[in-house]
Amino acid sequence: MTPGRSVRITCFQDGAAEPLAAAATVCIDVFRATTTAVTAVVAGRRCFPAGSLEQAVPLAAALHQPLLVGELGGNMPYGFDLQNSPAAVAGRPDVWRPAILLSTSGTPLLIAAARTGRAYAACLRNWTAAADAAAAASPRVEVVGARAGRVPGGGPDLLRLDRRAARRVRARVRRCGHRGAGRALERPPRRGDRRRAQRGLSA
Repeated sequence: MTPGRSVRITCFQDGAAEPLAAAATVCIDVFRATTTAVTAVVAGRRCFPAGSLEQAVPLAAALHQPLLVGELGGNMPYGFDLQNSPAAVAGRPDVWRPAILLSTSGTPLLIAAARTGRAYAACLRNWTAAADAAAAASPRVEVVGARAGRVPGGGPDLLRLDRRAARRVRARVRRCGHRGAGRALERPPRRGDRRRAQRGLSA
């Protein structure tokens, strides 16, 4: 890893903002917010995360026929169109409608991270692209899981899927330091890049 480069995995536990001092933060909520957001964008839909219901309401009023997607405490808020579900978003043909995404933990993390620097939504579909972008943006990268679970006999830990994605992101950011941060972003596009970015598992 390049001298001066740092990458750390932390938790955004219980929706409370932890210090996000990095200039680039990779936000992970595999189940489900970041997966839903990435699915929407891959389909060509604009996606606007909201940190709370109070943020979502005026945002909806400012957009033309937005699609309200989300959950609070696992339940879809009154007046919303869809649950926080990648499959439900992918099944909608009206990609011209911007999505407003609200979740218990994932979207508050995205909003908090964006206030401190660059925020990147990552899931198992796009973790390579998110890692490359974060490494190119800053020598200090924070990889943050949206929720914490408790492991038997231990302290707080990232949930299993978030932990898997976070470790992959951390390893790739470190490799970017060896070969030159952002090198993958500087080369011309190659056949299959879009498919690999969408799948996030083959690269």
